[in-house]
Amino acid sequence: MRLDSVGRVFDAGDQQVTALRDVSLEIAPGEFVSVIGPSGCGKTTLLSLMGGLDRPTSGQVYVAGMALDQLDENALADYRLQRVSTIFQTFNLVPAMSAEENVALPLVLAGAEPQERRERARRLLELVGVQGRATARASRLSGGEQQKVAVARALATRPGLILADEPTGSLDSVAGGRILDLLKDLHRRGATIVLVTHDPEVARHAQRAVRMVDGRAFELGPDKRNVRNQDPVLPPERLHWRDTLRLGFLSAGRRPLRTFLTTTGVAIGIAAMSLIVALAGGLGYALSGPGLAPTRLNVVSVRAAADAADPSLEAPTLAALASQAHV
Repeated sequence: MRLDSVGRVFDAGDQQVTALRDVSLEIAPGEFVSVIGPSGCGKTTLLSLMGGLDRPTSGQVYVAGMALDQLDENALADYRLQRVSTIFQTFNLVPAMSAEENVALPLVLAGAEPQERRERARRLLELVGVQGRATARASRLSGGEQQKVAVARALATRPGLILADEPTGSLDSVAGGRILDLLKDLHRRGATIVLVTHDPEVARHAQRAVRMVDGRAFELGPDKRNVRNQDPVLPPERLHWRDTLRLGFLSAGRRPLRTFLTTTGVAIGIAAMSLIVALAGGLGYALSGPGLAPTRLNVVSVRAAADAADPSLEAPTLAALASQAHV
């Protein structure tokens, strides 16, 4: 991974806030790097750019030989699904799903078979120490438990690049140590890890530290530039249709009252439109009927018989016709 003179500026109304200033950084494949600094110094913004969740205002981010800002949305989604996984500081779990379902969600999106994703989700929950809460909804988990589930979810697809944003921030020292041991074990297995923290003790677990101050990065080690060609990102399998239906029903069941009212409103709207169309058609047909059209003209042509010698009508015939009403 390489960042070349990356800057990120956010618009805040009539002001602009600079989160990153000319950051250049290179992380070799298989390296364990910690990014340390106080709150508001740009650590999370830096991680978002590395993970393809945001685009730089200036400069470029290269991962596996690709410039992330030049990828379209589909290619960027493939990168996030195949190459990288983020442990969010705010967890970002789906409240209505169980802990196991949250961990299995990336595997669902990747098209994994149900049995495979179930087994892997349970194994990961056991690794982080919350196997006893596998069936509990995320909204009913404590902050520490949600943090562990977020870590397990990030490891579901076996990513080569793990971006961890304060992964021990909501944990006690014992649980935090367990998560750090898990990250170090993944690093030994070949994963590249970028760990964001404000705790120097946590940062010491990494091979190398990068310090962030006011959006600038220091202690970068410019002599360690290393660019490696990697396999291209191939289009992964996508969400199966049956899982799409299942997620849809799960979403509908999350708030049954709101779902019922919405469905009822849509049904009433469709019925009302159908009734209006039917009434309009029936009214138009009724208005065009003879009973409601007294001023309607009916033209009747009277001619002499076809075999008559004189095609003109005789005087008695004309008099008889003239005596008829409306003639």
